[in-house]
Amino acid sequence: MPTRSGGKRKFILGGIAAMFVAAGGFALWTARGSTPAFTDPNGAPVPGAVAEERWIELGGVRQYVLLRGRDRTAPLLINVHGGPGMSERALYRYHNAMLEDHFVVIYWDQRGAGKSFDTSLDPTTLTIDRMSRDLSELVDVIRAEFGQDKVLLLAHSWGTVLALEHIARRPETVAGYIGIGQVTTQLESEIEGYNWLLGEAEARGEPTATEALRALGPPPWTADQMLEERDWLYKLNGFYAKPPAPINYIRQVLATPETAWTDIAPMFKAMPWSIQFLWDENQTYDAFARHPSLDAPIFLLLGRHDHAVSPGLAEAWLAQLDAPLKEAIWYETAGHMVPAEDPPAFNRDVLRIARQLGLIAN
Repeated sequence: MPTRSGGKRKFILGGIAAMFVAAGGFALWTARGSTPAFTDPNGAPVPGAVAEERWIELGGVRQYVLLRGRDRTAPLLINVHGGPGMSERALYRYHNAMLEDHFVVIYWDQRGAGKSFDTSLDPTTLTIDRMSRDLSELVDVIRAEFGQDKVLLLAHSWGTVLALEHIARRPETVAGYIGIGQVTTQLESEIEGYNWLLGEAEARGEPTATEALRALGPPPWTADQMLEERDWLYKLNGFYAKPPAPINYIRQVLATPETAWTDIAPMFKAMPWSIQFLWDENQTYDAFARHPSLDAPIFLLLGRHDHAVSPGLAEAWLAQLDAPLKEAIWYETAGHMVPAEDPPAFNRDVLRIARQLGLIAN
């Protein structure tokens, strides 16, 4: 199991402590942990809305799902988070909740992530095949409940791997796919990212980072080594183009009413725990070889400053992909976290794609 706490985790936990001291937030925060109803301007519940937290058994494992939409007859949008092991539900809820006015948004905490984190989980079930089949089961459950034939899949980073596997297996269930930080050839992407990071450390005159990265060496890496590289990637702006201040990041997470105090420790334990079991398989993933064609509309949302997952490789994969409709959309001021780094443009593009697919009218 990885022994490093990781720069990102130190950054987050430090921000939590700072926020408690500055805002006296603990007493208020402990009271949270449920999702609010949709209300009209007078505070009355909106008829036909859906705002529900539930546990769904997928692949024999209970997994947390949050469903939110102002109109339960709206198109279904399933959010497949990254990591592995990093629930991004709170950040989407903070930055992109306006999508709930146009879709029924399904936020899923994958096995081993977020509220679904459980160290008693059999680690042999943490595989691309099993977790992509969890997604397929979720798609079927949601389609049946809401009486719709297809869903719009929105996936980020690691989640794009699961989404591609589902699309290849069950294209008839997918109205369209939006991939953010699309994984293609992971090992080649890691090599590209490492070369950029070492060059950036040298160009900035950062001797500590330069020495550490030279000692680390290029991929392939163990899970521990990948986490070490990600520490430096975050610090040198290869993850976010402009990293948020720790207290602002924490405020965003705590601003979402579904976040209870008991969620925080598992939230930040889950990613290194999951990575130790999934990294070897993830590092050798190759979308060029696995998916030269997909029978669904494919849209890739790419941050120009993303050095965690190569946007250039994603664009190259899309160029050779045989698909009924495909488009690459670039965000010039964003890195790996497009929905949080440029929310207005991201939200606008998701709605534009949905209109293009005939899912929404306005």
